[in-house]
Amino acid sequence: MVNSMRSVLIGMGFNEIMNNSLQPADITAFTGVPVPVMNPLNAEMSVMRSSLIQGALTTVRNNLNAGEKDLRLFEYGDIFIKKGESINSFDDFEEVTVVSMLITGKATHKTWNEQERDFDFYDLKGYFKSLLESYLVTANLEHVYKTESDPVFEYAIEVYSGEDKIGVIGKINDSFSSLFDIEQSVFCAELFVNCIKRNKDKLKKYNPLLKYPKIVRDFAFIFDSEVRFDEISGFIRKNSSPLLKKVALFDLYENEKAVGEGKRSLAFTLEFYDLNRTLTEDEVEKEFSAIIQKITKKFDAVLRGN
Repeated sequence: MVNSMRSVLIGMGFNEIMNNSLQPADITAFTGVPVPVMNPLNAEMSVMRSSLIQGALTTVRNNLNAGEKDLRLFEYGDIFIKKGESINSFDDFEEVTVVSMLITGKATHKTWNEQERDFDFYDLKGYFKSLLESYLVTANLEHVYKTESDPVFEYAIEVYSGEDKIGVIGKINDSFSSLFDIEQSVFCAELFVNCIKRNKDKLKKYNPLLKYPKIVRDFAFIFDSEVRFDEISGFIRKNSSPLLKKVALFDLYENEKAVGEGKRSLAFTLEFYDLNRTLTEDEVEKEFSAIIQKITKKFDAVLRGN
């Protein structure tokens, strides 16, 4: 999953960054209770990180100092969440895998056919959704606005899949950004990879080429105008054998003089095939004729071209 996420983010124009998982305690405390390190080398590396945001903001500062102001960054790594008052064993803290996304600066620069525009919250929300679409049915996600005060986010939404909180998206507080000497707006998201249960329907599957040819048949009927396409196609599928694999509408025509008042012509393409053998013309013709008779009777429809 990590490599596929990385490919998606790079495809969206993000650059991957890597930061130290050891941080100073005062900065780490903004996003969680610090997990201390025994015998740290120095005060700047005294605790384990509780978020990837601090490291990302450090990278932004370094880029700004080098003159790079328009950034799309992502990082994959683990964060550490303290559970109790003290740490006596590995059970007293939790290690969570996270992907962070950060945008800042200009989304577009002024050209002869495009206006200058800054990145905003909705840009990041769109990137976040696009990343998830390969893994989850995003229509089923719930977005909850954070209402309590937050030292990191000026405003944010938390994203849930069922009861699992899978991420947060928001604008970084200017006061927090100023700790890193950043004066422009920064938008950041964190996706908790551990919480994602990949939807099997979203997995890409290999479908081999057909070994045996398809047989295609077309017909057009005149129906009453109120008859819907989905009603007709559902009836065809329900009253056909497994040899019929596809029903598609390829033409709709309405003309009082040609087809009558309150009528319209719908033309369909039907595809027949079997995965294990070649169909004969006779069996397809028998199936096709039976469908025509059933449609005529069910919808009081008139076959065109007869």
